[in-house]
Amino acid sequence: MIKIAENRLSQFMSSKNPNDFIQSAYKNTIVIASCSNGKFYYSSKILDLQRVGAIKDFKLANLGVTGLSFHLAHSYFHATLVEEVESKDWLKNNQNNQEIISFQFKSDQHKSQTIHMNIGDSKKIQYNGKDFHLQFSRRTFQLPFSVALLDFRKDHYNNSQMIKSFESDIQIHHDHGHHQFSKTIKANHVLDIQEWRLFQSDFTSDNGLDRSIFKVVYDPGVKSIYLGCFILLLGMASVFFSKHKNGDLI
Repeated sequence: MIKIAENRLSQFMSSKNPNDFIQSAYKNTIVIASCSNGKFYYSSKILDLQRVGAIKDFKLANLGVTGLSFHLAHSYFHATLVEEVESKDWLKNNQNNQEIISFQFKSDQHKSQTIHMNIGDSKKIQYNGKDFHLQFSRRTFQLPFSVALLDFRKDHYNNSQMIKSFESDIQIHHDHGHHQFSKTIKANHVLDIQEWRLFQSDFTSDNGLDRSIFKVVYDPGVKSIYLGCFILLLGMASVFFSKHKNGDLI
């Protein structure tokens, strides 16, 4: 991300290499420019294919490579760029597709530089004269129930391949398999199981085979929410009947 004046816009758009505007030479680079005219522009060179253009909100920008594009989701015109992060050559190294965590050490006196680590890697960090051995891994949790997919259905709009809705028939086993029940779960409809909430979030299709994707959320306060709604409705009802009973009083 760089900032340019409007009189440098033509130079940016006509450049044959986006590396002309950043300090180091990178391969497979996308440079996004915030112009003084209030608009955003990009210059990319991916696999020796050069592309330039204006970036419009939620409009895909073509990078010339099949299946590879990007769009601007948010723009902050008064933001200040405080740090540049060097990207890796992800096109040639599949290991760079790992999840990355970024963090800082912080004390009352000062804080460290931003540290980036891949999930699962270990690293030795020195801070305030002390050595720290760090390793981040995904936390696993044993669910108190299991889900079995019985059937999946999707519905299309008339004369179209666009998906109108999709749903799954599932079977829930809980309490160590002693209790089970079946349920049809749809997109945007939640299924509450004790303190857990199950959503039909998405689906995928590979070689004609549909796979249903669920999202599980732990929400221990869901009961208190329902209780709060009940108390609110009870209070509204008492106020209504109280006013109705004393309607002739000023």
